[in-house]
Amino acid sequence: MKVSTKQYAKALLEATYDLDKKHVGAAVDNFILTLRKNNDLGRAQEILADFSKLWNEADETLEVEVVSAHELDHESKKDITGYAKEVTGAKEVILKEEVNADIIAGFVLRSGDKVYDASIATKLKDLKKEIAG
Repeated sequence: MKVSTKQYAKALLEATYDLDKKHVGAAVDNFILTLRKNNDLGRAQEILADFSKLWNEADETLEVEVVSAHELDHESKKDITGYAKEVTGAKEVILKEEVNADIIAGFVLRSGDKVYDASIATKLKDLKKEIAG
C-alpha cells in the first residue's frame, strides 16, 4: 500500500510538533531515511507542502493570499492581516501578496476555498448588474 503525501505529512507533524529544537533534526533525519527506504524522496516537495498546511492548522496560523491593485505598504499589510484574523479567527496570518491592476483598488483575500472580495472592480460589476436590473 502506497503512503499518501498527507499521511507522510501527518506522521512528520506528530513526530516533530512537541519536540525542542535540538531533537527536531534527528526526527527529520529519521523521516528522510523512511522516505528513502520507501523510494519516496521524489515526493518530498509535495509532502512538505502538506506538512506546512498541517503545521499551520495545528498552530492556528492561516496562509492567506492577498491580491491588490498595487504593492501594499506596511500599514496596509498590517490592516489586512488584522482583517484576516478577524474574519477567520486565526491567531496568526501569513500574507502571500499578488499585484493585479485589474481589481482597480481594494483587495481580494483568498484562503483555502474562501474568498473575501473588497475590490472596487467587483463593487462596480455588482453596481452595473443592479442598475441593469
